[in-house]
Amino acid sequence: LDPEAVTSESVNIVIPDSEYLPQEGEFVPVQENPVPIKKVQPPYPELAKQAGIGGTVIVAALIDKNGDVRETKVAKSSGTNIGFEELAVQAMKQWKFSPAIQNKKPVAVWIYQPFIFHVK
Repeated sequence: LDPEAVTSESVNIVIPDSEYLPQEGEFVPVQENPVPIKKVQPPYPELAKQAGIGGTVIVAALIDKNGDVRETKVAKSSGTNIGFEELAVQAMKQWKFSPAIQNKKPVAVWIYQPFIFHVK
């Protein structure tokens, strides 16, 4: 192969700021963090209640520029294997936020929301 004959093409894909969604863990500078305007609490699993088991789950959630929850994932498990994680994620998907603000415009950011399950 003649190295002179090999060409490489580079393609730049430009995503408008209005459509940009950050990756989880990516730092996005904001003047105002998203504020929950609708919260849904997960139900307490009956089996966990009867057994007196509690735990904390931290859910990572991508809040878009409209304040909607776009993506969710378990950032920290309770370690109990009793269903807290699934219930916390299902609840988080129903939350609504006022969006994060950067330079007087709404932007998408990831947040980390703890859900604490404790026996009453």
